[in-house]
Amino acid sequence: MASQLDNGIIRGSSPTELAQYLRAELPHGWEPISKHLLASVASGAIPPTVFQVWLAVCKDPHAVVFALRQDVSVLARHVAIRRFGKWLRTADELQAIWQAVGETKGLVGLMANFSVDEVHLLCRTVQLQCRATGAKEQRESIVSELYGALTGTGKVPNPDSRPLSAIYGKLVPACSAETTLAFAKDKHPTRKAYENHTNAYDQYALQRLFPIEGEAEKITAFTKLFEVNRPLAVHVLQRIAADSTALEHNKLGLRNDLIIPLLRRSYHSRHHSETQQVLQIAVECAQKEPAILGGFTDKDDPLFFYAVQHWKRSPRREKAEKLLADLIGVMPEITGFMLLVHALMQNVEPALRYPLLCLSLRNYKSVALDLESEDSEVDEKLKEYQMRWPAGLFLALPAPTALHLFKRLLKTFPDGKFYYKVGYGGMKRLIEASSADDTLDLDTDVAMTFLASRVPATVSESKTWLDRAKEEIQDRKYKSGKQREWEHRASWAVSVVELAFATGSQDIVADILLWARRYNRDTNVVAHLYRAGVFFSEDSFDVLTGLPRITSPGTPPGLPDIKSAVEKGNEIMFQMLETVAMGLKEPAFKRYNWNGLLKLLPSVLQRRLEKTQILEKQYDLSKEEVFAHIWRPTIELMVKIERFGLEPKHNKLELAAMDGGLKDWELVTPTEASAMFLDKLAEERNTIWTKFRPESHPATTTLGSPWPRGLPIQLLVPRLSADKYRFPEMPYFQSRAEAVVFSDSSALSPPPQDKETRDAIGPFVEDYKFALDMFIQGAKDEEDRKARALRAWDHATTVLTGDRMSEVEAARFWLRVFDSESYAHLLKDLAWLKLAPKRKMLLPHLPEYDEDGPIEWNESSIKMSFQTPYKTFHKTCLDCMLRRAQSWECPDLWSTDLPFHEGASSIGDSRLMSFWTSAKPSSIPRSAADAMTAAAVCYLNSKYGADSSLLLKPLPSRNDIRFPPLYLDQDFLESTKESNRAYYDRQALRQLAYSPPADIMVHLAQSILKRLEDEAPEEDPNGREVAIKVVKHLTRSDHPEIARDFVRDIILNRQEDSSWHRHLFNVGYLRRLPANGVRAFFENLAAEIQVRLQQHTEGRAKYWAEKKRLEDDEPAEESVASTAPAVKVSTVKMFALMLREADYVDSRFSCDLLVKLLASFKQLDIQIAIVEALVSILLETKEVELQAFIYEALEKYAIPIASSINERRPPTERMWLAAEKDDRAIPGFYEDNPATLPPLLTLLLETTSRWEKNSTGYDRWISRILQPVVEKSIANHARWNALFVRKHGFDIAEGYLAAVPTQPELLYRLWNTVPKAITKANFEAWKQYAWNNLRPHAGLQAANNAIADDHDLQKSNPGRHWLRIWNHVDAPFDCGINQVARFFSTLGPEDQQILTQQVPLQDMRDFLQAVLEDLIMHGQSDEFSKLVDLFTQSPREKGKKRWTIGFLPVVEHSLMVVEKLRTAEWQGNPQRHPATLPQEIDIKLKMLQLKYKEKIDDAGESNVDDLVSDILGFLNEMLSDDAPYHRVWDRFYYAVRGSAKSSSYLLVGNKLAESVSLQRPQLADQLKVDLVTRLFKDARDSQEIPGREAAVGVLKGWLECPSEPIRRCGSHAVEHLVREWDASRGWLSAEDMQALGVLPKESSRSAGGRGRATRRMRGRGGRGRGRGW
Repeated sequence: MASQLDNGIIRGSSPTELAQYLRAELPHGWEPISKHLLASVASGAIPPTVFQVWLAVCKDPHAVVFALRQDVSVLARHVAIRRFGKWLRTADELQAIWQAVGETKGLVGLMANFSVDEVHLLCRTVQLQCRATGAKEQRESIVSELYGALTGTGKVPNPDSRPLSAIYGKLVPACSAETTLAFAKDKHPTRKAYENHTNAYDQYALQRLFPIEGEAEKITAFTKLFEVNRPLAVHVLQRIAADSTALEHNKLGLRNDLIIPLLRRSYHSRHHSETQQVLQIAVECAQKEPAILGGFTDKDDPLFFYAVQHWKRSPRREKAEKLLADLIGVMPEITGFMLLVHALMQNVEPALRYPLLCLSLRNYKSVALDLESEDSEVDEKLKEYQMRWPAGLFLALPAPTALHLFKRLLKTFPDGKFYYKVGYGGMKRLIEASSADDTLDLDTDVAMTFLASRVPATVSESKTWLDRAKEEIQDRKYKSGKQREWEHRASWAVSVVELAFATGSQDIVADILLWARRYNRDTNVVAHLYRAGVFFSEDSFDVLTGLPRITSPGTPPGLPDIKSAVEKGNEIMFQMLETVAMGLKEPAFKRYNWNGLLKLLPSVLQRRLEKTQILEKQYDLSKEEVFAHIWRPTIELMVKIERFGLEPKHNKLELAAMDGGLKDWELVTPTEASAMFLDKLAEERNTIWTKFRPESHPATTTLGSPWPRGLPIQLLVPRLSADKYRFPEMPYFQSRAEAVVFSDSSALSPPPQDKETRDAIGPFVEDYKFALDMFIQGAKDEEDRKARALRAWDHATTVLTGDRMSEVEAARFWLRVFDSESYAHLLKDLAWLKLAPKRKMLLPHLPEYDEDGPIEWNESSIKMSFQTPYKTFHKTCLDCMLRRAQSWECPDLWSTDLPFHEGASSIGDSRLMSFWTSAKPSSIPRSAADAMTAAAVCYLNSKYGADSSLLLKPLPSRNDIRFPPLYLDQDFLESTKESNRAYYDRQALRQLAYSPPADIMVHLAQSILKRLEDEAPEEDPNGREVAIKVVKHLTRSDHPEIARDFVRDIILNRQEDSSWHRHLFNVGYLRRLPANGVRAFFENLAAEIQVRLQQHTEGRAKYWAEKKRLEDDEPAEESVASTAPAVKVSTVKMFALMLREADYVDSRFSCDLLVKLLASFKQLDIQIAIVEALVSILLETKEVELQAFIYEALEKYAIPIASSINERRPPTERMWLAAEKDDRAIPGFYEDNPATLPPLLTLLLETTSRWEKNSTGYDRWISRILQPVVEKSIANHARWNALFVRKHGFDIAEGYLAAVPTQPELLYRLWNTVPKAITKANFEAWKQYAWNNLRPHAGLQAANNAIADDHDLQKSNPGRHWLRIWNHVDAPFDCGINQVARFFSTLGPEDQQILTQQVPLQDMRDFLQAVLEDLIMHGQSDEFSKLVDLFTQSPREKGKKRWTIGFLPVVEHSLMVVEKLRTAEWQGNPQRHPATLPQEIDIKLKMLQLKYKEKIDDAGESNVDDLVSDILGFLNEMLSDDAPYHRVWDRFYYAVRGSAKSSSYLLVGNKLAESVSLQRPQLADQLKVDLVTRLFKDARDSQEIPGREAAVGVLKGWLECPSEPIRRCGSHAVEHLVREWDASRGWLSAEDMQALGVLPKESSRSAGGRGRATRRMRGRGGRGRGRGW
């Protein structure tokens, strides 16, 4: 029975109604319904979204398969794909849908026609079903079969040859365990795959990690498994710990890949037993394999962090502590151990920090000391290990402990170099204060004083350290005063202030700040002193707050004492302000120099707020007590400072601002006491300003309501906001807020107009919104808040509204005030009032069909909502209050740009709400969407289209009308302003997202494009953009294939719009097209391109034939074209780019098209783009036949171009023959950039690096591409050389010129990057090329001179090339000789081995030796030295031996030649030949260094003997001819020093010292002593250096030598080493010092193993460090 569906009902029904309607039609069968719906979608009668409802209603699998197979609607197929996935969840449905689709063969065939996007959607949809529990085994079986068929490993062949393996991989999680594991061999499993096959993956991982035979996998490959399966990770860790082989195999990744992730998860889950277990295993593994714990950082190391947290939180503290101790004991030695400990201490409670520190030092194997012990042995160990402590570590410890530890360390290290400041930047805490002297050390006096001040102590104890601090302060004041340079005065002055603040004594600080006034006239000192970090340190803030630093629980502080301290701190701050005011008198006053003092008030006040709240909470103080003893004095200070700043004489201080100097402060969480403080402060500030404002504006006294005479409410306390503070305890604020919120009717009076009153008001205007917020937040509870909100609303809508608004207008107006974004918390309180009407959306609708003809669609039927009339009210004072800025914007009173501003109020919108501002497509019914689509199409067609008949007929037919014939009313079109056309165009295009029928969109696109063709583009620049975007909508429509012809025509016919082509011709569109559609698109486009190219070629041929007929001669260059280009180069390049690594067409298809285009186009840019695409496919494909096809294409087309003399215009054989017959025509060379290789040749060369080295593909690329390019390039170059020589009649024999490529640099690039491509013939040609340029014969030299003398020939393309190749002065060195000389220094061992297989090392050596001899005989000493420099560049370590064997004899032979030539006869001959000889001394020195470098180490005394023998030989040679040696002596020493490591200097020096005669030393002996002295001084800084005892013996012998020069050298050496020892450097030990007689036995070793052999005075004042604390 046929179904009779009514499309009118379908279009007008909601989804629920449509479902009911279709369900009622189901008895007619699914097939007629599906066919009807599909036909209706194709005709445009109904939207494709109908299939969403239909496939949900129909329960027949064949309906789903029908929708999958249709090619009318993309949306219908997408819906069917998703519905197909749902059918896979149960056994019955799975069987039904699988049979309906034709099982694997049918689905694979179906997918072969899908677009790439549809294939991806299907695979993704099937993947999502892996979690379904029903029919799991059956589903996995068929999905595995499907996956095998798609990837070519199954029984069913896949007709789709597109490279979609990555997309097919989406099916893997839904496959069987066997298939999933086979896929995961070289990939991490996805979470879905693992969750679906947990057991299989676990077994697979264990088998790979612990195989019975074969190589085991590393745990890094399974980190994804360990993340989702913690028991598996623990099990693997246990097995690795028990298996030494597995432990060795995984030692580098075990820590980061397994241990730390396990600890992280157990830490967050508070699984103490598992943490204990993992840490225990980690310790056991580290004991067996220490490398496991490598990679520690100096802070925040996660392994230590989790271990310490376990120790801190574990219920079994003893076991956890033992485990932590064991872990510390096995950790490797790191330089930043104390930084790590400090970072860990921050994460535990203060009481546990010192135990953690002691535990760490006790068990760290590099230290192993018990800090808790007071035994002297511990101090000795501290001296020995020279640890440096972060300064912040002492602050982390409890104060008494920190002080005791600091004293102990200072006693051990009197120089104070045991702690340091971490990081960069200024001082943040006083303990980080820097020393005032010239060193970079920290100030131990300040640190000790600061730590002592933090500890509660008896009067006598306090007096001890305080008296010492006072003495030190006096000493520093004296030193500051006596310094001559301002830098030193300032440094000592800063140190005085730092030490004063460190004492914590307000009296001392006050005295010192008074003392510092003596520098007020010294501008540089002022800038340095008052911008110093001490004034920005929180420790200094603590002193000025007057609140105690340390508060002991249970011991309330004395409130009177606190009040006295607060008042004293206030006195100091005001004293500082007076100091700044005193500086105003100085001519060089700069406010920014005093920032340290001027910015103290807000910082100290904020710190005082924080500490006061701590006191309140800890001691349960009442708000009255806190206010009386802390906040009352604070208010007095702030009032005093503000009055001070408002005085006219202090204007330069810029304190006369309404913020009261508090603009930069941050308020903390309030308490009742702090609220009371802020309330009183606000009242006092208002009093000040009420008195102050009339002084500048007398009219202020006459201001009436609503203008304040003091400060406006929002500026009483800057940065005060109601969302942080609650105001029930702030009566003054509440009274001010009520006065503003409940203003009388005077607020509705017009703003004053007279200038005097307006100037008096200025920026002092109350902020109504701030006051409203404060008033409501002052409520006691929720009920009170609602009552206050309602009271404010009632007053606002009555008294503050008056008669200027209606009731509805008032409701809308005031709701916007109450409902602003800043006051969102009021929304829920006032929403229940419902006083303002909400907007009502009126949806558009299409007019009814009229048989009389098209309907003029009126504007009123398109509107979407009622018009909200725009209305502006007359200006009132209230409007000024509603537009005030927020409280944190505190303008300066003295700013001239802050006049009184009026405000204005309005309601409504200034424009109509129409379909231009539509809702989202999914939020409106279909009828409204069709109306907006029709309006948009009509608008765009009327503005930009040429077909006026669009939508003038009923669509799709007269019997089934979805769109009646209509056109837009002219008044509506004219209402769109021309100035806003871009906006209207954008909104109209936006309406096309409602999926209009394809026929309408096609007609619209044709209409717009037709008009563009008929009119010049400049007449309507917007038309082009609209046309492209309409076509773009077609590419994204429900049937994207309809856009194919449009896209192709735009690409080919509108080439001037090439910048827009990518919007249409892109990967996204191609992936939306079905497989056949993509192939057809590319085939048609390629065919059309070739047709146009053929037409263009024929047109050009006709043009040149006609030109030749009209002229006598054929033009030399084709510089003029008679026809327009067939296709733009950028278009063809984009075509090639779209085929490069494309997954929407198969690779063979892409290559066929690319090769056809490569054969057709001669433009170099196009050829490069095509070759690059072919190469990319070659690198990706594994098909042997396709690889062969690409190689054949490259050999046929790319190699001839890359090997030609001119890539841009390769000469053909016809051109060569013509040039050989006619001397006037000779081909030119590529000269776009002669300094580099041509682009196609560069591409082929660089492609080599994309292959895996030494792979089959790598070797094939070299043999089939690179080497043929070189050979053909050589042949072409030789042919051109012969032609050029014959043309100009040069006397150059055939075969004399080297057979090198057109670009000889190609051989250089191959030598360095692809040595496998170099042949013996290339090297021989390279040698000949070098000799051609180095020693050209007479014929070549004559040719070069002739070309240089002929100006025209020299400037011509052939002449320039000839001179660049055959007359380049540096050519033999830059492209040949230098590369061979750098053979060992630039090439790696593997490349060296490859190259020597092609070119024997002996051939290279003979070539270089011949060159060196030639340079010597021609007197080219500079060139000889430069070349030898290349020889003596340090070779790679693995090539050292080969260099010594291969190239060292070449240099030695050359030196022998020089020595033989440098005879007495040659010296005395004025006509000597060669005229000059190289200086061999530098070469010998370099050879000395390279000969022994890396050989002389801690071991190998035979090498030391050889080195010393060569040194002595060189020294004897240098002194043999009585020539001055001082010019080379330093270079000689540096060569000696460079011949060994610093750890071997003592060995070499001791051996040299054996040859010194101490009884009667000669010049040679003194020079040897000088060498030994230098070596001793430069020896490595380590007391374990070999040869130390012997070196001490040498020095002792020198000190006792009867020769005064020797004794003096020995004395100088010892003094230097003593200074190094005194600075904690050098290799001497205390015992060595005693043996040398420079350290008394009783002083032994002083602090830290580095005592003082001499007393050092620090700084210019001579202050010693460590005053005996």
